[in-house]
Amino acid sequence: MTNSDTQAIRAYPSDIPALTSLRFVAAIWVVLFHYVWWLTPPGAPLLQIPILAEGDLAVDFFFILSGFILTHAHRRELAEGRLRLRRFYAKRLARIYPLHLATLLFYLALVAATSLAGLTLPNPERYSPVQFVLNLGLVHAWQAQDAAAWNFPSWSISAEWTAYMLFPLLTAWLLGRMRGISAATCLFAAAVLLFAMAAAAEPLLGFPFFSLHSNFGWYRILPEFILGIAMYRFGAAGPVAILCRKWVLGLIPVLILITAALQWRISCVFLLALLILAVAEAARGADGSARAGVLRFLTGPLAVYGGTISFALYMVHIPVATAVFKSAEMLAGPVRWWMIPFAMVLAVVAAMLAHHLIEQPAYRWLSRRLAGEEIAPNLAMERR
Repeated sequence: MTNSDTQAIRAYPSDIPALTSLRFVAAIWVVLFHYVWWLTPPGAPLLQIPILAEGDLAVDFFFILSGFILTHAHRRELAEGRLRLRRFYAKRLARIYPLHLATLLFYLALVAATSLAGLTLPNPERYSPVQFVLNLGLVHAWQAQDAAAWNFPSWSISAEWTAYMLFPLLTAWLLGRMRGISAATCLFAAAVLLFAMAAAAEPLLGFPFFSLHSNFGWYRILPEFILGIAMYRFGAAGPVAILCRKWVLGLIPVLILITAALQWRISCVFLLALLILAVAEAARGADGSARAGVLRFLTGPLAVYGGTISFALYMVHIPVATAVFKSAEMLAGPVRWWMIPFAMVLAVVAAMLAHHLIEQPAYRWLSRRLAGEEIAPNLAMERR
């Protein structure tokens, strides 16, 4: 990369706490999405609220944010062509695997306990040995059918791992081979790629794009992850001042709610991407009043802490639902709406415990033992 490329890719502040806080908002959205489906009968009033029915779009937000944040976190290494592959992969694995393994073992213990008690869990095919092995190997988002097995939201973790493995190649392409192409053109191409892959999903794979989970989940993440990388390049190339204006920062969430309610899913995804870029631009300080006003609540310690435990919340919310709602069904009959806030509070508490007792210490332990000093090939040399 040229000196101007290096300077551009360092444009954002090293810490963007508001983006961390947005992770918590997205995690709550997907938790609500999953929890309302436990209500019976299927026509329960909460299920008629469109915004709740579209909560799985939070996963698409996470996919775009991952591409954006990883590029931001490794901007200096990428700009200087010295990304250490072993260290990168070790830290990514240490970040996602401990909680994935913990929740997987929770369900294994549950299956064993119910079997010893002579009971059978609903949908026993979801707990097959084959699916356990696929989950254990983080490849359960590579299947041709949606298994929805074990701790089923972890399909997105498998998809993330696929994107992590490809990250060095994707950034070498988007930040290296395409450096002669303007950042705006690169971003436009990434947006077209997402739109085209979303439209082609059903003809090619037999499933609509937003129905890809453990069935071709890797296909769903790749264009969104690429969009996040391209979006970072676009923002880092220079301030986009209009995105920092208060009315823009206030309008984007309103448009997200409207498009979600209308089930304009691809439009909603692009608006979620725009929100990421707008918040990053405000963090750069192009408009101090916007940062102090509209984003004040996103930079508070409580909001940032919520974002810090958001991954744990995402990983434990279905085990909590299994424990709470299944127990309720056994003891008191159908799940009622008032059980949802109760389960959500328990899920947040469980996420705090999982974060501090499993995620953090396991990350430190694995990082020390897996991360080495192996130097990656110079990404600038991979342009040829």
